[in-house]
Amino acid sequence: MKKMMALAMAAVMTMAALTGCGSSSDSASGDVPVIGISQYGQHASLDNCREGFLKGLAEEGFVEGKNLEVIYENANGDGSLSGQIITNFVSNDVDMVCAIATPIAQSAYSVTKRSDIPVIYTAVTDPVLAELATEDQMPVGNITGTSDKLPVSEQLSMIREILPEAKTEGILYSTNEVNS
Repeated sequence: MKKMMALAMAAVMTMAALTGCGSSSDSASGDVPVIGISQYGQHASLDNCREGFLKGLAEEGFVEGKNLEVIYENANGDGSLSGQIITNFVSNDVDMVCAIATPIAQSAYSVTKRSDIPVIYTAVTDPVLAELATEDQMPVGNITGTSDKLPVSEQLSMIREILPEAKTEGILYSTNEVNS
């Protein structure tokens, strides 16, 4: 539920940013806003983020193929492609970038710093650690978005409520990943 709310908020932020873009002669197509969506890899949860983002835009009246152009690129887990994808978006003068997952979001922030292209990210577990937000959770530069950090304490409490007889609780994670 929190994830859907976060995606809805991102869509509203996008809609607000695009409000003046429809007649911009700077956009790649010239008459409709253009969003570059970059995704770090093929994964069901990341695909859901992209689909939810597009659904939120459609609910606000921005429909791909009607009054919105979307350029979609997937890095397929190749970090070296992240910067290239965003550089291509900047070269194509997109009106906005949607970056899905931490590596793409960091590349988007780095590459678009020298432009006025706004970036919205999602599926970034720790925006502060990724240097996409300040310690007080405020956006830095031209980038803002939502975190997918799980409320672990609350989840463990809920497990305890549902399964009070359980003697052991556990959560799987990778200690090699900062975002775990």
